Amino acid sequence: MKKLLASLALAFIAAAIPANLAAAAPNVLLIVSDDQGWGDVSWRGSPARTPNLDQLRRDGTELLRFYASPVCSPTRASLLTGRSAVQLGIRDQFAPNDAGLSLLEHLMPETFRAAGYQTALTGKWHLGSTTAERRPLARGFDRFYGFLGPAIDFYTHVFTGPAGGLDWQRDGVTLNETGYSTDLIAAEEVRLLRTRDTTKPFLHIVTFNAPHTPYAAPDELKANYPALAGNAQTYAAMLESLDLGLGRILAELTAQGVANDTLVVFVSDNGGAGNSPARNTPLRLNKGNIYDGGIRVPAIIRWPGVTRAGATSEQFVTAQDIFPTLAAAVGVTPRNSLPFDGVNLWTTLRTGAPAVNRTFVMATDVNYAQFDGSMKLVRIGARDELYDIVADPSEATNLAATQPAVLARLQATLATTITRSLSTGRAGDARVTNLSARTAVGGVAGTPILGFVVTGGDKRVIVRGVGPGLTAFGVTGALADPVLELRQDSTLVQTNDNWLAADAAAMAASGAFALTAGSKDAALVTTLPANAYTAQTLSADPTSGVALVEIYDTGTGSTAARLVNASARAYVGTGAAVLIPGIAVGGGGASGLLIRAAGPALGKFGVTDAIADPVIALYRGNALIATNDDWGTATNAAHVTATAAAVGAFAFDAGSRDAALLMTLPAGVNYTVQVSGKNNTTGTALVEFYLVP
Repeated sequence: MKKLLASLALAFIAAAIPANLAAAAPNVLLIVSDDQGWGDVSWRGSPARTPNLDQLRRDGTELLRFYASPVCSPTRASLLTGRSAVQLGIRDQFAPNDAGLSLLEHLMPETFRAAGYQTALTGKWHLGSTTAERRPLARGFDRFYGFLGPAIDFYTHVFTGPAGGLDWQRDGVTLNETGYSTDLIAAEEVRLLRTRDTTKPFLHIVTFNAPHTPYAAPDELKANYPALAGNAQTYAAMLESLDLGLGRILAELTAQGVANDTLVVFVSDNGGAGNSPARNTPLRLNKGNIYDGGIRVPAIIRWPGVTRAGATSEQFVTAQDIFPTLAAAVGVTPRNSLPFDGVNLWTTLRTGAPAVNRTFVMATDVNYAQFDGSMKLVRIGARDELYDIVADPSEATNLAATQPAVLARLQATLATTITRSLSTGRAGDARVTNLSARTAVGGVAGTPILGFVVTGGDKRVIVRGVGPGLTAFGVTGALADPVLELRQDSTLVQTNDNWLAADAAAMAASGAFALTAGSKDAALVTTLPANAYTAQTLSADPTSGVALVEIYDTGTGSTAARLVNASARAYVGTGAAVLIPGIAVGGGGASGLLIRAAGPALGKFGVTDAIADPVIALYRGNALIATNDDWGTATNAAHVTATAAAVGAFAFDAGSRDAALLMTLPAGVNYTVQVSGKNNTTGTALVEFYLVP
């Protein structure tokens, strides 16, 4: 009877363990450095001492063609999702107030935790932190220690951006610790290894912030480099500190007797920074660029007795390949519902089998690198270049003129990639949410008209005409008393002169800046059925001035209702009279948007004072991310024409000097579009935003 009970108990325990963990499962340790360049290792001539990386390389396989994104947030997103940053719509690093990686994306730690793994992230997150649901503990990690934003002071752990503030925590609790962050991160990982449940495997991800700015290092390590001075000396010491931290972690694996049971991967998140001591030689340029100096980075994989020791691999590998490859290596079934863009390269990396031909793309906001085997198409604005990246690692010889067939093939591949990112690549109901347009009102400027479309049912919105409220932002010449008119076609739906204090709470909940009590700004909070609308701002008296017209999606109403296409028609002048529409992209993932500035095209609609040559400039915060003067000169002009037809926009005439941009924009981010006249020309312009279906 006792044997029967024992057998039943063992059977019950076995059944409770996931099938892929019924036998001992290997551990996974992913270590990521921050802004470490291709040449920032001792075996490529760096003055920094990196003996532990050297040993990891001797014990494992060096990945000679590992590619990351040009900056860190896109790389981190690809590492954790197995998806291309281009498809995710993440082209730049997230700002502190950005929502970040879509909540609809499935992350690697979620798969591993479901398979019975203990999961932990130690170090830098930088994938969105505006709410608790966007932070590591809600994204598959059991434990988190480190910081949420882009960069911190290495000693005070205060965010180095303009907002400042302590950014250092353990499991959601802010810590005010002393110590050098590289040392603290390594020590925390050692502590987690020592306190883990040894009956379960672990997935630990360690994301050092070295050697990212601000440059700082312990004096005793700087003393090891007397021949160097200034940032060069500090940078070398930072790399050595990173290496020492790596060494302490690997030594702990050995001390616990689990080194042979742990798959270790080391990568950098992007190339070394420009105008710094970072070394990317012989690769071209640096971080933030789509030449190889910005995206080809050091990488090593080690699993004693499984991977090849002292070997190198010429296989092209990307950050998006890590999730599917690690899952296959340890026998875990990925639980993602959205498709991987990365591929499982485990067999090739483990055995040294012939390399798998890869086709993939890396990008910034406006530039692209399309790979196909050894050939690489580089698109810088409207200029296309072609390189054989194996034969010409420095990208010194442009083959575009001598290999037109290859160039055309890669151009077609890139066009397909961009089309997919604009349409099927986004996750969830990415949509245009908040809209605004700042322009002059009255006098020669006339009346600005902001148009928008509600689809799918009733939608509660906030419409504002702000004049006096702009003075808090340093705007001079603001309209003294705006009047707001909301129309459906020519029918007046609602109007407001002075906003109601009762609407203040709704405005605050939607993220609108507060209006001063008693100000003569105008606002409406209303529920609108599906239809097309215009919001017009006039002056209550004969005076003129600058006004801001805004539309906010409150997020309430029918669950299917969405605020989608938008337009702003206004007079474009110079100085304060430049037209500045703004948009926010909400929902999940990324949204494809067609943005147009029509001037000459308005003539066919009877507009007599249309601006002759409008110029679009798209900004994210203060950063210019795209611009266009004449739509027909862009490399994607044919795609712009096809997209305009697909979304129901009127056609631009061939050769017209209207402007257009076709972009993929990540959700949770605010953008502004500045429309001005080339050579200070003035006139009426129509700015349009179309959500690409």
